[in-house]
Amino acid sequence: MLDSNFNLKVIDFGFAAPNSGRTGNGFLNTECGTKMYKAPEIYANENYQGNAVDIFAASVCCFALRVGTFPFGSAQHHTDSLYRLIIQEKLDEFWKYHAGSQAQGFFNSEFVNLFTYLFQRASHHRLPIADILGHPWMKGPIANADEARQEFQRRRQALDDI
Repeated sequence: MLDSNFNLKVIDFGFAAPNSGRTGNGFLNTECGTKMYKAPEIYANENYQGNAVDIFAASVCCFALRVGTFPFGSAQHHTDSLYRLIIQEKLDEFWKYHAGSQAQGFFNSEFVNLFTYLFQRASHHRLPIADILGHPWMKGPIANADEARQEFQRRRQALDDI
């Protein structure tokens, strides 16, 4: 969440749980979360590890902040055609769909590589946080505070104009 000055605020710890799980086995089983951010293992009613679903949700947020649209409607491959492209490994089609609304070259190979791993159906195929932080895309240029505010002001204006 962003405040009126575009400062990031972390919210919604309503279902926070220890890394060891509520029963101490390292897994959780509460079905919770917002449709677009919910990891596929939650939709499948599987026991899950909190850090893996948090990485999935944070990846959706990061994609949306960078691209300006959500990567898919939900991680339900049987109902969401965009997420199904990932599951079926039709990645060229997934990225082609998103590239259609962006300038040529918007999706560089490092971005595509990172997010392809982060949106995987099986949580053990997603990159752990250390690998995410060390990924080449994460080492790219970083906007300073003024640049970030200007971009968010531009986005706010575009929404206000709708």
